[in-house]
Amino acid sequence: MAMAQLLFLTSAVIDSGVHRRARIGMIRFLVELGFEVTVVAPRINSKHPIEDEVDIHWADWNQLPMMETYSKLRGIKRVLKALLTKKTFDVAMVDTISAEVLIKAMRRHGSFPFFFDERSPPVYDHLSGRLQWLMTNRRWKKCAPKAVACLVQSDAHADFIRERYGLVGLDFIIYRNSVNIDDFTPANNHKERIAVYTGTLRRERGVEDLIEAGRLVNDAGQKISIQLYGTGPMDQWISKLASTEKWLEYHGWVSDDELKQALGRAMIGVIPHPDRLGWRICAPTKLLEYAASGMIVLARNLPSHQEIGPQDWFHLVSSEDGPEKIAEGLIQILESGDSDTLCAAARTYAEEEMTFEARTREFAKHLQTYL
Repeated sequence: MAMAQLLFLTSAVIDSGVHRRARIGMIRFLVELGFEVTVVAPRINSKHPIEDEVDIHWADWNQLPMMETYSKLRGIKRVLKALLTKKTFDVAMVDTISAEVLIKAMRRHGSFPFFFDERSPPVYDHLSGRLQWLMTNRRWKKCAPKAVACLVQSDAHADFIRERYGLVGLDFIIYRNSVNIDDFTPANNHKERIAVYTGTLRRERGVEDLIEAGRLVNDAGQKISIQLYGTGPMDQWISKLASTEKWLEYHGWVSDDELKQALGRAMIGVIPHPDRLGWRICAPTKLLEYAASGMIVLARNLPSHQEIGPQDWFHLVSSEDGPEKIAEGLIQILESGDSDTLCAAARTYAEEEMTFEARTREFAKHLQTYL
């Protein structure tokens, strides 16, 4: 039997964010399961190992302010035009932004079933975020109904889409984020009194609340180090503050190996994201990375977090804004006295429930129904 031909189409760069952490693993495991995967994605600056494993077609684009998405889609359109004249596919997986380009290309070159994939709706309220919403609304209304099914992160995510766009007849597949367990290694010895945050450093993500919570915890006599990894608009402010506060460390952007070691040492991974739509319905990948690193996870009590269910290692605090509840949660964890047991439980849960192999194997069953 011939291998099923799958087109993986994305407007996101595959060497960062959720693609780097989870989608690459998904692609590799689909190949192991017998799919022949062709990837179309915006060109990146360096060679990626996946190029030696699957057929990949890079779309050229320009990094222009407010025009990056348009440039990427124009490049993807050119690539699809050439690709679909010489290759046929049995099924496709396409992200929200690229869906319209694929549908138009199929009108000329023949159609095939596709899965419409949204990892998260826009999360910011600035101009760029509002423009993203205009595009997202259009894609859900015009493109999603043409898909055989839609992939979303959670039940809350699916409920939001049904209510916002009135798409009650759509087939939704809950495809939660996943993690490559081998990328993270808990320390063999006792965890240090460190709480970490990794990711984009923006006030909208609650980073300032976490820093202030660290101050409150240390002022209360419960010594803990707050360590931040990542970049963003708050870089300079955080760097300056860290130079004056012994309990605060800012490390900026570090290599994967350095981050792996840092997460392995830490006791607590913090997700300070406030109660905003994107995080209310979609849990961030860092939650999985923290658990895989053997950390107790502290987060606000949002529907996307509740779907994991009660776990001793997963500490939820009130969703109200401000640092106070985060500080209270940190103190409760520090005073519990069983951090080593909880950290080990987090790693075990990640190994059993959060791997991309398990997620991909489940998704492959849906793919097979359309071949």
